[in-house]
Amino acid sequence: MKKVMEQLTEYKGTVDTLATSYQLEVARREEELTGTKGKYTDEYIKESRRNWKSSKDYSGEISRSREKHQKIALAYIDQIPKELDSYFQIPVDSGFAATVTAIKALGVTPNNREFDLLQGASGGYWGRRLLNELAISRTKTEQGAELENGEMKRTEKEAKMPYGGVELPDIEKAYDSLRNVKNAVNMAFEGYCGTNYELKDVVFPINKALERTNAKLSETYGVQPQKPKLDNMAISRMAGSVKCFDENHRPYTAFSEMMKGLAATMPEPKRKTTLTDSDKNLIDTLISTDYPSLAQSDAIKIAKADSRLAEILSLDERYGKAVKEALQEGADNE
Repeated sequence: MKKVMEQLTEYKGTVDTLATSYQLEVARREEELTGTKGKYTDEYIKESRRNWKSSKDYSGEISRSREKHQKIALAYIDQIPKELDSYFQIPVDSGFAATVTAIKALGVTPNNREFDLLQGASGGYWGRRLLNELAISRTKTEQGAELENGEMKRTEKEAKMPYGGVELPDIEKAYDSLRNVKNAVNMAFEGYCGTNYELKDVVFPINKALERTNAKLSETYGVQPQKPKLDNMAISRMAGSVKCFDENHRPYTAFSEMMKGLAATMPEPKRKTTLTDSDKNLIDTLISTDYPSLAQSDAIKIAKADSRLAEILSLDERYGKAVKEALQEGADNE
C-alpha cells in the first residue's frame, strides 16, 4: 500500500501542476474576451469561447501520467490476492488434524490455555477453521437437582461452553476489503481533476458537437436549449476522487487493519524459489525494457529500496545476477 500511495501522490502532483497552468490560461482567455466587448457581438465572443484551445495538450499529458502511474499501482495491488490465496489455501497439517480429531472422538474438553496452545500450532487458515469448529462445540457437564415423585434427584446435563479465543480471519471481508481499495485507487486516477475541479472540462469534456448543435438551434430558430452538463456518474467520480489520495481514507485504513489482524495469524512465509506470472508482470511494469542499458541499474535501485522486491528480482534471469552482486556488495560495505 505504501508503494500504491506513492504512485497516487506522484499522479496528483502532476495534475495539480497542470491545473495551475490551465487556470492561468483560462484567466488570460477571459481577460482577452472581456476586452473585446463592444468591439464584437456577444455571439462572436461566445463562439470564440467555445472554439478556444489551450496552448498545451492537457488531456494528453493527464492521460499519459494516468496510464503510467495507474498501471504500476494496480500491479502492486494485483500482488495482494496472490498472497491472500496462498494463505487461505494452506492445507491442514496432518498431525494437527489428527490431534483435533482425537480430542473430539475421545470427548476431551480442552481448557482455554490448551486451546491457546493448539491455536499456535494450527499452521494457517484451515487449521484455525478446524480448531474453531471444536471451540464452538465445547461443552461442560452441569450438575443439578430436580423433584421426581416427591423426591429430589441429582441430575447431570451437557451445557454449551464455547471457547471464543480462536482468531479466525473473515475470508469474505479480506477480499471485499481489497476490492474496496482497488475501486478507490481507480476512482482517484480516473476522476481527479484538481482539488477544486480546475480541470473538469479537460478530464470530463463536454460534447463539443452537442454544443455546436445547440448554438445552431439558437441562431436559426431562437431556441434556447439546456446547457450541456456533466452526467451524475462523472460528477460522482470527480467529487469522490479527491479523498482517494488520502492514506486515511476509510477503504485504505480498513484494509490495513484487516491485514494486520491477518498477519498475526500467518505462519512464517516460505522463501520464494520461482517467479509467478504476477511477479513477472510486476517486474515488467516497474522496469522498462525499452532501454536495456538502464534496466539493470533500475533493477538494482528498486532492489536496494525494497527487500520484498529484491527477493523477486533476484529470481529474474535478466536482473538476478546484477541484483545479487549489488546487494552482496552493499552488505560487505556495511
